[in-house]
Amino acid sequence: FAGGDRYVWTTGDATVAFNTRQARPDQISLAIRDVVFIDQRYFVIRDHCRQRSPGRVDWLLHARDPISFNQSEGSVVISRNGVQLLGALTAWNNRLQMRSWTGFPINVDPKYKDPAFIQSQVYLMEPALDQAHFQANTAEDRDEQLIFAVLWPSRNPAEAGLLKARLLDRETLLVQRPDGLSDLVRFG
Repeated sequence: FAGGDRYVWTTGDATVAFNTRQARPDQISLAIRDVVFIDQRYFVIRDHCRQRSPGRVDWLLHARDPISFNQSEGSVVISRNGVQLLGALTAWNNRLQMRSWTGFPINVDPKYKDPAFIQSQVYLMEPALDQAHFQANTAEDRDEQLIFAVLWPSRNPAEAGLLKARLLDRETLLVQRPDGLSDLVRFG
């Protein structure tokens, strides 16, 4: 953890998690995720992956409600009951290909749909519902991949097109905020 007047920053090693779905269990030699919480308002996430041979990396987001996106702008929106989660994604020296879908890729254990079982578990609030999924994958194989995501919660639907993220170099992200302010976020 690190912190300052306007931010809290944490970094974690996700190498083991990133390798769980690889054909070669040691394909990812390093997967670092940085999460920065800025102005007690929004998040910036950076995934930095090194691979033993050139490959692509997926960035995933899951939600209860459908996820819409605009590939050319690198934007994502999840809406529910007048509240939105806005997202802006970009990759260093690469393009992102985006898609979204609903449903579970495998069948859910039936007990997670049983109201009696749900009530017996303190950590479950409702039966398993189909989820929405979003995937942004790097379009070109590289031995190193950097994906940046900005996540901005909002109650104002007019803010949807105002969140922008642009890389100035491999370590510096310019965030144009829906509130009219801009932030430079430097990693490294």
